[in-house]
Amino acid sequence: MAEGQRTLESLCIACPRGCRLRAAVASDGTCRIEGARCKLGREYGRQEALSPRRVLTTTLATAWGRPVPARSSRPIERGLLLDVQRRLADVVLDTPVHAGDTLASNIDGQGADLVATADGPVPPSPAHEDVGRSMDC
Repeated sequence: MAEGQRTLESLCIACPRGCRLRAAVASDGTCRIEGARCKLGREYGRQEALSPRRVLTTTLATAWGRPVPARSSRPIERGLLLDVQRRLADVVLDTPVHAGDTLASNIDGQGADLVATADGPVPPSPAHEDVGRSMDC
């Protein structure tokens, strides 16, 4: 490895081949990818070496107890994931949610939204609040 150069080894997930990639990033920001057997692999290796991104999967709390599963609408810079999750930790949904609904906009400051991946639990109806309670007669 040359001075001022860092290397990264990873397994490519861009196609089913699963190539073992080796990326060499020079101090001037240029990147050389070895081991990729397709164009997608070269692009994936470059992205992973220069600015890795991940889709955020999480759950949001609801006012009635059961959480709602959600994911980011696109990959987020890996270095921002914990900050985004910390901000989402205080969010409590208090309305019904359906799969595909946008739950929060621009969660990373770069345009990614948080989207529900399943229908949320239905809030309890006021008519059924007394079910299961003992009542004084």
